[in-house]
Amino acid sequence: MKRDRSTTAWANDLPTGARVPWAEVEARAFRGRPRVLAELGGAGAFERRGEQARSPWFLLALVLAVLPALALVLLPVLAFTALAGSDFGLVLADSAVAISVAGWLMVASAVWQAVTLIRGLLGRSIAESEVSGWIAAVVGVVVAVMIGARGTADQVPGWQVWAAVAVLAALLGVAVAMLARRSLRRTQGDGRRGDSAAETLPDSDAVARRSAAIAGIPDEERERIRSELAEAIGILRRRGIISPADAQRALEAEPGFLAQRMSS
Repeated sequence: MKRDRSTTAWANDLPTGARVPWAEVEARAFRGRPRVLAELGGAGAFERRGEQARSPWFLLALVLAVLPALALVLLPVLAFTALAGSDFGLVLADSAVAISVAGWLMVASAVWQAVTLIRGLLGRSIAESEVSGWIAAVVGVVVAVMIGARGTADQVPGWQVWAAVAVLAALLGVAVAMLARRSLRRTQGDGRRGDSAAETLPDSDAVARRSAAIAGIPDEERERIRSELAEAIGILRRRGIISPADAQRALEAEPGFLAQRMSS
């Protein structure tokens, strides 16, 4: 079912005999209210992601978010291409030139990965960089070997320095990938804890935050939300998906606390 449809349309489309996901019903009613959705746990987060995906700025934001991860892969791959030569359509017959070009690209790769690593150490999420970090590490090792092979064969002075730079970039890639894995686990753990806290409301702070977010909605809008929820509940009752007793319990719940009441 489409995420931008009303709660009543959703209630009409819910298959007969299906279990009612009250958290989703509630989140759908508060669509367009990100502050409230942020307090509605996993269902609220899912609704927010759906709204963000429909935003004209979403694609631009996605591209900007992916660019750092792409750069981690692109720089060492370009270095590899410079050394591989004509097999990839690039002819750098002079080994000294090829090694120098590859070396400087690996310097840029090492710097970029160091920046990513520092961001992760400072607490910023770099979860999206795990795969690119491993790729950069593997390609960095390959580049170091190729620099050594061409440098030794053609007696290129100073090739050892460039090989060392490639190894350093590979090690930084490993560090980035490992830290990104930790960042991903931490993000998932925080999300699970946040979803649980928001949906079950175990403490007064969670209740107060949700109540404050709902209170910030204009009175007319709150009444519209209440009416939409009541209409959706009526549809579910008339279709026999919920019992009259459950419908009454749902109608008695305050908007924003419907899922909590129905799960108690």
